[in-house]
Amino acid sequence: MTPTTSAPAQKPSHVPDGLVADVDFFNLPGAEDDVQAAWLRVKQENAPIFWTPRNGGHWIVTRSEDLKALQMDHERFSHREIILPKIKFPEPLVPIMLDPPEHTGYRRLIMKLFAPARLDLLEARAQELSNSLVEGVFPKGECEFVSELSEALPIVVFLEMMGLPTEDWRYLKTFVGAVAHSQDESERQASDAKMTAYVEQWVDKRLAAPGDDPISYIGQAEVDGQKLSRRQTINVVRLLLGGGLDTVANMMAFQIQFLARHPEHRRQLAEDPGLIPNAVEELIRRHGLSATCREVTHDMTFGEVFLAKGDLIQQPNCLFGLDDALNPNPLEVDFHRPRPIAHAAFGNGPHVCPGSMLARRELKVFLQAWLAKIPEFSIKPGTRPIQHGGMINSITDLHLTWETA
Repeated sequence: MTPTTSAPAQKPSHVPDGLVADVDFFNLPGAEDDVQAAWLRVKQENAPIFWTPRNGGHWIVTRSEDLKALQMDHERFSHREIILPKIKFPEPLVPIMLDPPEHTGYRRLIMKLFAPARLDLLEARAQELSNSLVEGVFPKGECEFVSELSEALPIVVFLEMMGLPTEDWRYLKTFVGAVAHSQDESERQASDAKMTAYVEQWVDKRLAAPGDDPISYIGQAEVDGQKLSRRQTINVVRLLLGGGLDTVANMMAFQIQFLARHPEHRRQLAEDPGLIPNAVEELIRRHGLSATCREVTHDMTFGEVFLAKGDLIQQPNCLFGLDDALNPNPLEVDFHRPRPIAHAAFGNGPHVCPGSMLARRELKVFLQAWLAKIPEFSIKPGTRPIQHGGMINSITDLHLTWETA
């Protein structure tokens, strides 16, 4: 989708002129080639904390210590607002738009869906599906990776996890990412309405006739001694839908694009598949995705900058992993980089993504399946992958080619 350019907001009186920079994260210069490197140039060219008039007007932080503070310190930086430009939800998305302690019980509820035994089953299914998808495209000698593979795997795994019809993935993929990728308010609202309507129909069916499935489990669950309402159940399921699909699909595309462009790295993994788990973590670090925001809870001085209550402050998490103080030569990919590899791709603190372990497993088994069948591949001549900035960095139209002999 092509983003529009938002009209600039009026600068608040408490924002110094010297801390204003015209940065539109939907339209970063150079993002079409390397959106993470484009964010790094934003960091290098501006103050560590600065204000932009784009997308409603908001602050941006770029240092890893400040990014971590926004993720960890909910008393100063609230999750009440997480999306730029603001979108009017009928009610907060539970639990991502809640702060502790209200958030804690919901998170505990969701984490039960990702228990180790359940993750093992989902990984096995992701492995089976990865093999099937790769076998399906291999004879053609080419594919459009996003529409044929990276969009399919995480959506189908999610649908199976939730006990929903797997054929629905083609419908869901048409709108699931618009909230995070579009500047167009009507498109964002329409996407949110479709996601909510899809979830509502299934929640109502499971509430009427509960079964042995996660939606029924959520609908019958209690948080802090109170049974979830229908609306709370819908919000939790809708959050799971939006949170697990877009992120994994885009990370998978970034990883395969990197390997298509870097044959020396690709051959390392083909020759030594034991490197794949470390490679997944390193590629996650290099290709961070999210750039959500927080709401300032009270007037304060943060990093020698005055922030007013109600200000929105954006955290481009890809910059955490690209901090050269944490990761030497951060734009370079090193599959032997010592672990733990420092990044914030899944957040920090109480809101760290509950599905992060499933995401890692999906990425791992897909790379294993792909490289076992297609160890040599490249960008299709005459095509050019295009990357986009947004709330979730994304990649589209990734055309690949390989020999089938």
